[in-house]
Amino acid sequence: MNIPQAVITEAMTEVLETMYFMSPIYQGEALPEIDSLGVSVWFTGPIRGQFTLRVSRGLASRMTSEFLACEAALPGPGQIEATVRELANVACGTFMSAWMPDENFEYGVPVPVTEALESFPHSFPVGADQPKMYLCVYLRPPGLIPPPFRWPAFSGPISKVDNGGNGGIHA
Repeated sequence: MNIPQAVITEAMTEVLETMYFMSPIYQGEALPEIDSLGVSVWFTGPIRGQFTLRVSRGLASRMTSEFLACEAALPGPGQIEATVRELANVACGTFMSAWMPDENFEYGVPVPVTEALESFPHSFPVGADQPKMYLCVYLRPPGLIPPPFRWPAFSGPISKVDNGGNGGIHA
Protein backbone atom coordinates (compact mmCIF):
# COMPACT_ATOMS: atom_id res chain seq x y z
CA MET A 1 0.00 0.00 0.00
CA ASN A 2 1.53 3.29 -1.10
CA ILE A 3 1.30 6.15 1.37
CA PRO A 4 1.41 9.59 -0.23
CA GLN A 5 4.40 11.64 0.93
CA ALA A 6 2.26 14.77 0.85
CA VAL A 7 -0.16 13.32 3.43
CA ILE A 8 2.63 12.35 5.83
CA THR A 9 4.30 15.73 5.40
CA GLU A 10 1.04 17.64 5.92
CA ALA A 11 0.13 15.66 9.05
CA MET A 12 3.57 15.93 10.66
CA THR A 13 3.83 19.63 9.83
CA GLU A 14 0.43 20.29 11.42
CA VAL A 15 1.28 18.37 14.60
CA LEU A 16 4.80 19.76 15.06
CA GLU A 17 3.85 23.36 14.34
CA THR A 18 0.77 23.27 16.57
CA MET A 19 2.13 21.35 19.55
CA TYR A 20 5.84 22.17 19.54
CA PHE A 21 6.23 25.36 17.45
CA MET A 22 8.59 23.54 15.06
CA SER A 23 8.64 23.48 11.27
CA PRO A 24 9.77 20.15 9.84
CA ILE A 25 11.18 19.63 6.38
CA TYR A 26 10.57 16.32 4.62
CA GLN A 27 13.87 14.58 3.89
CA GLY A 28 13.01 11.03 2.82
CA GLU A 29 14.66 7.82 3.96
CA ALA A 30 17.08 8.00 6.89
CA LEU A 31 18.71 5.87 9.54
CA PRO A 32 17.67 7.02 13.04
CA GLU A 33 20.29 8.09 15.53
CA ILE A 34 21.26 5.37 17.98
CA ASP A 35 20.32 7.62 20.89
CA SER A 36 16.62 7.97 20.07
CA LEU A 37 13.21 7.13 21.52
CA GLY A 38 10.72 5.05 19.54
CA VAL A 39 6.98 4.69 20.05
CA SER A 40 4.32 2.72 18.14
CA VAL A 41 0.56 3.09 17.94
CA TRP A 42 -1.42 0.11 16.62
CA PHE A 43 -4.62 0.84 14.74
CA THR A 44 -7.45 -1.16 13.26
CA GLY A 45 -10.31 -0.28 10.93
CA PRO A 46 -10.60 -0.64 7.14
CA ILE A 47 -6.86 -1.33 7.30
CA ARG A 48 -4.79 -2.44 10.27
CA GLY A 49 -1.25 -1.60 11.10
CA GLN A 50 1.33 0.07 13.21
CA PHE A 51 2.38 3.72 13.16
CA THR A 52 5.92 4.04 14.48
CA LEU A 53 8.13 7.06 14.97
CA ARG A 54 11.55 7.66 16.46
CA VAL A 55 12.81 10.94 17.84
CA SER A 56 16.41 11.73 18.73
CA ARG A 57 16.77 12.33 22.50
CA GLY A 58 18.03 15.88 21.94
CA LEU A 59 14.98 16.77 19.89
CA ALA A 60 12.66 14.93 22.30
CA SER A 61 14.06 16.98 25.19
CA ARG A 62 13.60 20.22 23.23
CA MET A 63 10.04 19.24 22.28
CA THR A 64 9.22 18.47 25.91
CA SER A 65 10.56 21.84 27.04
CA GLU A 66 8.43 23.59 24.40
CA PHE A 67 5.33 21.53 25.17
CA LEU A 68 5.57 21.96 28.96
CA ALA A 69 7.07 25.46 28.85
CA CYS A 70 9.80 24.40 31.29
CA GLU A 71 12.73 26.49 30.11
CA ALA A 72 14.32 26.92 33.55
CA ALA A 73 14.79 23.21 34.25
CA LEU A 74 15.54 20.37 31.90
CA PRO A 75 12.69 17.91 31.51
CA GLY A 76 13.07 14.53 33.20
CA PRO A 77 13.16 11.17 31.40
CA GLY A 78 9.52 10.40 32.30
CA GLN A 79 8.36 13.73 30.89
CA ILE A 80 10.33 13.17 27.71
CA GLU A 81 8.90 9.68 27.19
CA ALA A 82 5.36 10.96 27.84
CA THR A 83 5.89 13.72 25.27
CA VAL A 84 7.06 11.26 22.60
CA ARG A 85 4.08 8.98 23.36
CA GLU A 86 1.70 11.92 23.00
CA LEU A 87 3.41 12.94 19.76
CA ALA A 88 2.91 9.41 18.38
CA ASN A 89 -0.72 9.37 19.48
CA VAL A 90 -1.60 12.72 17.93
CA ALA A 91 0.51 12.17 14.80
CA CYS A 92 -1.08 8.76 14.14
CA GLY A 93 -4.61 10.13 14.47
CA THR A 94 -3.81 13.20 12.38
CA PHE A 95 -2.15 11.12 9.67
CA MET A 96 -4.91 8.50 9.43
CA SER A 97 -7.62 11.21 9.40
CA ALA A 98 -5.81 13.06 6.61
CA TRP A 99 -5.13 9.90 4.60
CA MET A 100 -8.58 8.30 4.99
CA PRO A 101 -10.90 11.10 6.16
CA ASP A 102 -14.14 9.16 5.68
CA GLU A 103 -13.03 6.06 7.63
CA ASN A 104 -13.17 5.21 11.33
CA PHE A 105 -10.27 3.68 13.23
CA GLU A 106 -9.58 2.33 16.68
CA TYR A 107 -6.19 3.15 18.17
CA GLY A 108 -4.10 1.43 20.80
CA VAL A 109 -2.16 3.12 23.55
CA PRO A 110 1.29 4.33 22.41
CA VAL A 111 3.96 1.81 23.46
CA PRO A 112 7.76 2.04 23.43
CA VAL A 113 9.54 0.46 20.47
CA THR A 114 12.22 -2.00 21.46
CA GLU A 115 13.19 -3.48 18.09
CA ALA A 116 16.57 -2.85 16.54
CA LEU A 117 17.01 0.39 14.63
CA GLU A 118 16.35 0.25 10.92
CA SER A 119 16.12 2.63 8.04
CA PHE A 120 12.92 4.68 8.12
CA PRO A 121 11.28 5.68 4.82
CA HIS A 122 10.35 9.16 6.05
CA SER A 123 12.35 11.63 8.14
CA PHE A 124 11.72 15.19 9.17
CA PRO A 125 14.57 17.45 10.25
CA VAL A 126 13.23 20.44 12.15
CA GLY A 127 16.15 22.68 11.29
CA ALA A 128 19.56 22.53 9.67
CA ASP A 129 21.37 22.49 13.02
CA GLN A 130 18.79 20.42 14.91
CA PRO A 131 18.53 16.68 15.58
CA LYS A 132 16.14 14.86 13.29
CA MET A 133 12.78 13.32 13.96
CA TYR A 134 12.14 10.06 12.20
CA LEU A 135 8.74 8.77 11.20
CA CYS A 136 7.95 5.30 9.96
CA VAL A 137 4.50 4.04 9.08
CA TYR A 138 3.84 0.32 8.84
CA LEU A 139 0.53 -0.69 7.28
CA ARG A 140 -0.80 -4.22 7.08
CA PRO A 141 -3.99 -4.47 4.99
CA PRO A 142 -6.70 -6.90 6.21
CA GLY A 143 -5.97 -10.42 5.08
CA LEU A 144 -2.21 -9.96 5.15
CA ILE A 145 -1.92 -10.27 8.93
CA PRO A 146 -1.00 -13.90 9.62
CA PRO A 147 -3.67 -15.87 11.56
CA PRO A 148 -1.56 -16.32 14.71
CA PHE A 149 -0.93 -12.56 14.82
CA ARG A 150 -1.94 -10.99 18.13
CA TRP A 151 -2.23 -7.30 18.78
CA PRO A 152 0.18 -6.20 21.52
CA ALA A 153 -1.17 -6.03 25.05
CA PHE A 154 -2.31 -2.50 25.81
CA SER A 155 -1.77 -0.87 29.16
CA GLY A 156 -4.97 1.14 28.84
CA PRO A 157 -8.23 1.45 26.95
CA ILE A 158 -8.47 1.61 23.20
CA SER A 159 -9.85 4.92 21.98
CA LYS A 160 -12.08 5.15 18.97
CA VAL A 161 -11.90 8.14 16.65
CA ASP A 162 -15.01 8.93 14.65
CA ASN A 163 -13.98 10.66 11.44
CA GLY A 164 -17.52 10.49 10.07
CA GLY A 165 -18.51 14.03 10.91
CA ASN A 166 -18.45 13.76 14.68
CA GLY A 167 -14.76 14.55 14.87
CA GLY A 168 -14.70 13.33 18.46
CA ILE A 169 -12.66 10.76 20.28
CA HIS A 170 -14.69 8.15 22.10
CA ALA A 171 -13.48 5.83 24.85
